[in-house]
Amino acid sequence: MTPLFVFCADLHLEDGAWSTRPTIYGDAYHSFNQIIAYCVSHRLPLILGGDVLEKKSNSARPIAKLCEGLSRMQAANLAVYYIQGNHEYDRNAPWLSVHSWPRHMHLQGLFDINGVTVTGLDWLPKGDIQRELSKVHPDTDILITHQVWKDFMGNIGRTECELTDVHHVQTVLAGDFHVTKIVESVNAQGKPIRMLSPGSICMQDCGEDSSKFFFVIGQRTDGI
Repeated sequence: MTPLFVFCADLHLEDGAWSTRPTIYGDAYHSFNQIIAYCVSHRLPLILGGDVLEKKSNSARPIAKLCEGLSRMQAANLAVYYIQGNHEYDRNAPWLSVHSWPRHMHLQGLFDINGVTVTGLDWLPKGDIQRELSKVHPDTDILITHQVWKDFMGNIGRTECELTDVHHVQTVLAGDFHVTKIVESVNAQGKPIRMLSPGSICMQDCGEDSSKFFFVIGQRTDGI
């Protein structure tokens, strides 16, 4: 396999996820630093799949930690791409626009990343996401999303979309779901489609598995 890029999502950068346990501090920052170090060591670009920040209104430290990581990628001349999740979503000025290096993927067409064609969509409400999924360019190899997918949730809670809404694409990388999981289905054209969720990079709830991951996406002779 030829590595193409690193993908992670649901960083939820903040001082700590546990308001009643203030001494549990910095786990999201530590995980983010490890991901950046891996990218730099292996000379790989990074795609951030939404919920990079925990909330829309932030204190200085999460933004400073985010910018530190982005500056390390810039110093190594390694590209960073991102979409927005629902937690930090701002339609006018995405939080990651505080730094000049990362590139916002939402509705910006196709990106060539080491020979693979990638596009991305910010989190969108139900109805809007179906409309944008129907307009995905036929040449897209990989779609980056941050949605509540029925294919992950089944009949639990209110979902926003499902893989049969996706046109043309056969590989989806998904944020929002805090579990590492791969599902297979068919897309809107009836062709096989696979969706991969890396899960969150640190625990956000006591019910989450404590084992956390990011993905290295690679090119094989038989596909991605």
